[in-house]
Amino acid sequence: MYKYGDVRMNSDFNIDISRSTPLYLQVKQNILRLIDREELKDGDRLPSEIDLARICNLSRGTVRMALAELAQEGLISRSPKRGSFLTLKKAILSTRIGVISPLFPIRSNFFPDFFQTELVSGIREGALRKGATLLFLPNLQDKSSVNQFFCSNNLDVVLFLIPDKDDIPLIYEIEKVKIPCLSVSAAVGNNFNYVATDNFKGSMLAAEHLISLGHRRIGLVVTSLGFDSRERYNGYCQALEEHGIPFDERIVRVIDEADNTSWQKAARKAAAEILREDGVTAIFAPGLSLAIGVKEAIEEVGLSIPTDISLVAFDDFYLASHMSPKLTTVSRSIWELGRTGLEKAIELVKGEIKPPVNVILETKLIVRESSVNPMKVCNSISMNYVKE
Repeated sequence: MYKYGDVRMNSDFNIDISRSTPLYLQVKQNILRLIDREELKDGDRLPSEIDLARICNLSRGTVRMALAELAQEGLISRSPKRGSFLTLKKAILSTRIGVISPLFPIRSNFFPDFFQTELVSGIREGALRKGATLLFLPNLQDKSSVNQFFCSNNLDVVLFLIPDKDDIPLIYEIEKVKIPCLSVSAAVGNNFNYVATDNFKGSMLAAEHLISLGHRRIGLVVTSLGFDSRERYNGYCQALEEHGIPFDERIVRVIDEADNTSWQKAARKAAAEILREDGVTAIFAPGLSLAIGVKEAIEEVGLSIPTDISLVAFDDFYLASHMSPKLTTVSRSIWELGRTGLEKAIELVKGEIKPPVNVILETKLIVRESSVNPMKVCNSISMNYVKE
């Protein structure tokens, strides 16, 4: 045993370098387990970084990361001269919300795209307003570790960002340990808790806008992953059906790649194939990377937007209004999506709302320069969109 003041700690911490869990997180988990067993109590002073590093047989920097995260979560207070003290009574007052996503690395301040940056910003803003504590969690590959991991972190609720169909078993496992789980961005089914946007209606708005301009051969480039993509695909198909336009699989491409960089390259290739088909005058690309890839393909074959091909995207990302031409997009408040998800999670924990929580946020169409009548004839039908 290691004795530091009134605190006794086992010198053989459960640190396993073969585990996928980061070492600093294992240090944190060991401290949390001591708290759970009441071997560490409110007001106790923890060993110094040097002493903890010696106990764990790890670098001081690794231990510092663990203590920094505990401090950020309100479980300890740190003073350069006095050390680190447990502040459990204060932390108990804060709702502890785990945030997990298959699409971003743990503890990274850089997120791979505009969507995730906005989404996490909304979640952080909601946490500040509600006084909640956020814990950004690692991606769990082994469902058997869910019980130990989530319980050891004393979570009240889990936000699962942007899950796809393969993540449903993991959501089930989380709920088995009696921790509510709320999906943010994907309508994963009425039996689950979720906050999402109306991707189906948004996609219909995009397709109907192009139809209203006189387009009849409208290509589609969409990803195969995620609930959002499925709804956008279905919205496109529904718009064609309601306007009596036959679905043509030759001008539809479903991309299987699993990340944004691959999506852009695959979208460029897919659009090039679509452009070889006769009579295509517009393409709907519901996503940032997809739209950029399609735009590249159109320009590579010597065509012009919108003179030769109209282009409509999804999500009003920051480049959309600065491209040449300015891009017509389906807009949704991604920031609001994150904030609403956070607030609904807290309401769920406090019993203010009952599960299942199913919230759908609206979308709107922002018309810019990239979509025009292919024959330069005003032939629009009645549409509900915002013109910028």
